[in-house]
Formats: sequence, structure tokens, C-alpha cells
Amino acid sequence: RALARKQPRTRGKNGKTQPSCRYKAADGDRDKFCEPLQSRAVMPRAGCFCQEVCHLWGDPHLSPFYHTCSSHVMDKPGMYTVWELPQRGASPGMAITAEVFKHRNKNRYVRALMVDGVTVMDIDVDCAKKKDAAVTYKRGDRSIQSDAALAAGDPADVRVEWISYCDRSHGAMHLNITIQVDQNQNIGRNDAVVAQVPDSTEVFADDFGLCVDPEAPANCDRPSEVKHRLAADARECTCNAQCSAFGDPNVADFFAEQSAGADTFRTPSEEQLGSDPFNFGRSFYMFLDRVAVYQHLNQCGHIESISILVRKDSNKGMGPNTCSSIGWDPEYPAVSLQDYDIFKFDANDACNQNEDFQAETRKSLTWPSKADKYFDDITGGFDLGFYGRYNESSPDAGAFTAAAVSRRTNLDSCKPPQRPRLKFLSYIDMGGIRVTMKCHRTRPTRTKYSTAFFNVCIERLGVSEATTRFNLELSDNTFRDAERQLLSSGHCALGRTSMDFSLGRVVAAQNRALDEFNFFTVAP
Repeated sequence: RALARKQPRTRGKNGKTQPSCRYKAADGDRDKFCEPLQSRAVMPRAGCFCQEVCHLWGDPHLSPFYHTCSSHVMDKPGMYTVWELPQRGASPGMAITAEVFKHRNKNRYVRALMVDGVTVMDIDVDCAKKKDAAVTYKRGDRSIQSDAALAAGDPADVRVEWISYCDRSHGAMHLNITIQVDQNQNIGRNDAVVAQVPDSTEVFADDFGLCVDPEAPANCDRPSEVKHRLAADARECTCNAQCSAFGDPNVADFFAEQSAGADTFRTPSEEQLGSDPFNFGRSFYMFLDRVAVYQHLNQCGHIESISILVRKDSNKGMGPNTCSSIGWDPEYPAVSLQDYDIFKFDANDACNQNEDFQAETRKSLTWPSKADKYFDDITGGFDLGFYGRYNESSPDAGAFTAAAVSRRTNLDSCKPPQRPRLKFLSYIDMGGIRVTMKCHRTRPTRTKYSTAFFNVCIERLGVSEATTRFNLELSDNTFRDAERQLLSSGHCALGRTSMDFSLGRVVAAQNRALDEFNFFTVAP
């Protein structure tokens, strides 16, 4: 399909010969920016949901926040601090304590669970004596400010949940306990972590107890089945981000507030971009050589059409090399259009009824649609793939390497012969991408006709990274660093840029160093 920009009309409605470039009044901020993601009233910047779990078996063994393996704990009868957060200023703390007793079989077991000194579950009161009795559960949770939220005066952003249940296995009735720390994070361009595990949970600098400070877990033959259900050995973060492009066009990138007053910037004009429909300056988002989203502007400088290039199914492995050959040349060669399926959405063709432009009935186009062969049910968009994050074993080694792998790959054994010193650090699921285009139009005048254009939302959905027992560290900003390590680019990822169109390259980017992104070029 021809992708050259449509020629402007020579004659409009009612004999009007020139397009109007004036915005139609009262569109409102709601239709400029992306719609809030589910469960969010407002979409502020990129956001992550992070989770870590401490698992205490009542016989007693413990798998701490930062490890899936377990170690024997609580050698003597008595009271033990499982996890405690001291009071910080006016912010109340929380203490979770377990009582251990010695059974007549001479083994030790967890008898009771206390929260802030109050017994919330006891085997003598809450656990049925009959072996075939139903398992009894109790749970509770509390909202707490992270250190960062406390310092900023923000409301509670962490939920601490405890779950306890009766268990008769391993020789006697006892309690099993899990403690789960959940946090919603709003991510900026340069956020830093408060404290690194295993010294602390990720969000508190001063918490302590067995979940945080036990001896290194030694029993990997008895890993935590709770964490296997979570598909993470330790801390896991899942992130979503949105980028809005509206008007002429102004862009609020992934790290800007998606609301009125956002820190926005203008993209290059048609005069700067020239006739090349795939000029790098047109790109809203580009991920490796798998997918790219380009804009095309009309006479008014508004977004007239969107083109999306997707690597064909038969060529999905042609981006970064797979597990068998980690380490790929970041200098992408020019790629041929024959390797891609091309989707083009034109506002003049798609938006042609009055109701298409009304706030209550506004027409929106989405790629990929649920009927599209590229739609992925898990991510809710086009699946960008699953990657292993590696580094050389030596402490003075260079940057991370990311390799495309299968979700079923044993990532720790994924070391090619030519790179024997590679150390597996974590997995990165790059989630999905979804593009939404909303119909808008300019206001006609007595002598000029109205023109249709798009406001565009680029969504990144379900980007996740998890630590493993092979590595105790997790990036302090999962989404930002995952995008950086895999060299994504385009206005949504890079933010404000300075471009040298004569050399065909970006010479400075707000969100990245020059070696932290790349573009591929399209050959005719």
C-alpha cells in the first residue's frame, strides 16, 4: 500500500479552498490525553505495581523477601520478630511476631501469630483438632507510607498483607504465614531506590526481622511454592506507561504527567521531516526492529495519519539474537519493507461522520484490534517478547546484555560458548504495545473547511522484571531501565530530542544517553 503523505485537498466543502487550522472549542483535556488505566482515576507518568513475599513454614523454615530458597530458623522456643517496621515520625509502624513452641516429638513449631502485640491466630483456639478438618485461614492488611512517600508528604502507597493458616503436616499442628508487601510506584525520569535488598525491603530503609535479615537461605530443595505461583523468586515489578500526542503535535512522553499542565514538547515539522514516510523524526515509538509507530502531518501540522510497521511472523527472531547467540550488533542494518506488515490509519478516511467528533460519541481506532492476528490476549496489545538480562561475572564488566528467549527457557543455563562469563541476573517481560487514535477536527470558518486529525495514545502494558536466587538486585526503575537496556526509541521513549536532519540522527535526548537507544532505517 502506498504510504506517501496524502496531498492536500484543492477544493473543500461548499467551495472553500483552504483548510482551517483552528482547534475546535471545548474538546477538553480528557480527549487530549490517554484514558486512565483500569483502577486509576488519573494516569500520572509511568507506573509500576511491585510485590515481594516472605514465606514462613511452621516447622519452621523461612524464605525471605529476596530469595525463593529457604533456611531453618527459630531454633529455640520463644517469641521471634518475623518483620517489623519502626515508627517513623508521625507515621505508625507495624510489627509481625511469631511464637514458637517445642512439641512432644521434640521438634519446634509456630504456635501463634501476633500483629502489633495482639494475637490474631493461635493453633489452640483457631485450628481444628481433627486431621481431616477444613484448613482455617486468617488475613489482614495495612496501608503504610513508603520512605519516599513519607518524605514527600504523599499518602500511603504500600499495602502490607499477612495471611496465616493451620497446617498439620511435618508431625504436628502449626501455623504457616506469608507476608506480602505491595507498592504502586509512579516513575519519573531519574527516580532512585531507597534501600537495596537484602539489606531491607525495597521501600523501607529501617525495617528488620527474619524476613529481611536471615542467614543466606541454604535449602533450595525446598523452595517457596507461594513464590513459584507468583512466577518470581523475589521482588517483581509490573509496569504500565502511556504517551499522549495531540494537536500539532505536542507529546507528553512516558515519564510526563498525562493531564493538564503536562511537560510537553513539539515534534519536528513536515518541512524538517521531508518526504520520507519513515524518517526517524516521525517515530513515536520503536522497539528493536520488531515494531515502529510513525506519524504523518497535514498542512496544519496536525497528525493526519499513523503508520505502524510490524515484523512479519516468519521473521520474529531477527531482532536481538536468541539465547544461543547472546550479544547482538546494536547498529541495525537497513531493513526492507518486505519484512514488515504495514498498517496505515488515515483520519480523513476514518473520521467522516459528525458523531465521530463529538465528546460523547467520539470515534477511536485501536491497533492491534482484538480481531487482528497480532493481538495478544495476555498483554492486551502486540507482544514485544521475553528477555533475559545478563552481565559478565567480573565486577568491572560493562553494561547489561538482553537476549530474546522463550518463556520456557532455563535462563541460568542460557550461556553461549563464546560468552562463558555471562551471568544471568533476571528476566524481563517487555509486555505489549497498544496504539489508540481518536478522531478530532478543526473549526471551519466562512472561507476555510474543517480538517480531521488524530490525537494518539501509545500504551506500554505489563512490562515486568523479577529478581531470582541468582541475583538479589532489581532495577530501581523497572520500566525505565528495561526500555533503556533494550534500546527502544521514538519521541515517547526519548522525550525532548535535538536532531541533526542532515546527518540523519539524534544528537541529544532528554531521557537517554546516546548509546542507550537506536533507530532502524527502512530501505525502499
